[in-house]
Amino acid sequence: LHWMQNMSRTLSQVKSLETELTTASIILIINKNLRIINILFQFCISILLFAPFYFMLVSSVKTNDQIFANYISIQFPMHFDYYVRAFEKVIIYMKNSVIISSVSLIGVTVISSLTAYVFAKYDFFGKNFLFILLLSFLMVPATLTLIPQFVLVIELGINNSLLACILPYMATGQIIFIFVLRTFIEDIPGELFDSAKIDGAGDFRVFLNIVFPLSKGMILSLGLMNLFTTWNDFVWPLTVLSSDSKRTITIGLYS
Repeated sequence: LHWMQNMSRTLSQVKSLETELTTASIILIINKNLRIINILFQFCISILLFAPFYFMLVSSVKTNDQIFANYISIQFPMHFDYYVRAFEKVIIYMKNSVIISSVSLIGVTVISSLTAYVFAKYDFFGKNFLFILLLSFLMVPATLTLIPQFVLVIELGINNSLLACILPYMATGQIIFIFVLRTFIEDIPGELFDSAKIDGAGDFRVFLNIVFPLSKGMILSLGLMNLFTTWNDFVWPLTVLSSDSKRTITIGLYS
């Protein structure tokens, strides 16, 4: 009787073990199938993402007749001289865009960083009012200031010049810069500034040795945003740049 009880107990353990193994094998099979489905799904998404780039590159070295004959595969002869001809046409526009974007970025970065430092670490009369007044310009649509800016550019005599884009970009690009940097600089411990001043550092030295190194990541992020905004702008350069030799890349490609 004892032997039969042991056998029944062993059989039940074997059955439970078989059930666990069956469940584990089913889970492994399901996970394997899900992994295969996930790989196939990502592969399909990759094809959809890279297909436009493939067609763009393939079509760029074809004539119109080659594109209409077969727009999928590569055809010979490939016309790489199209790139040279296109570059010769847009090089002047790219140079203007680089000058406008880089100069305005440097100006916005320098002026906004110093302004944000003053707003963050100095107390003076009307500080909060000036800061709120500065932020209120964020509520003004850009199209609403288009005509006043254009009139101002005409009165300054800088219409149809690169300064007609650089100066407005420097003026309008500072608001976000100052707002974000002021919030960041306020979180820097004041002990760092006190210790630097005890060592004899002046305000500008404190800014260069403490504030600027700690804010480099934030300044870089804001600078990239400003660079993309000025580089891709279309309406303002179209308004103030009438000469073909002064146009930016966006206007040059459009014309």
